[in-house]
Amino acid sequence: MLTEIAERIRAEITDRPVHLTTEDSRNVIFLHPREEDGAVPLFTGEWNDDFHNAVHVFATGETHAYYNDFAQQPEKLIARILTEGFAYQGEISSQTGKSAA
Repeated sequence: MLTEIAERIRAEITDRPVHLTTEDSRNVIFLHPREEDGAVPLFTGEWNDDFHNAVHVFATGETHAYYNDFAQQPEKLIARILTEGFAYQGEISSQTGKSAA
């Protein structure tokens, strides 16, 4: 369904740049292919929830629920996200007790 939505939007809106993002806790990439010339046929990118959550904790101090994973040294997590893509790369989530593979 997501592929069909992206294809339809891209077919119908051709007079301006369109940026489409996905959000998936698995951080999938199969919806973000690139053409040989760099063109984006489906989705432009994946929403980085780690970045959002770490910045939110850093800015507000809020650490309940899923923000708990970002409560310890959020500034270091932000640095890791900016350099490596995601804060959690296999570590165990304190919220879920599961690996964030």
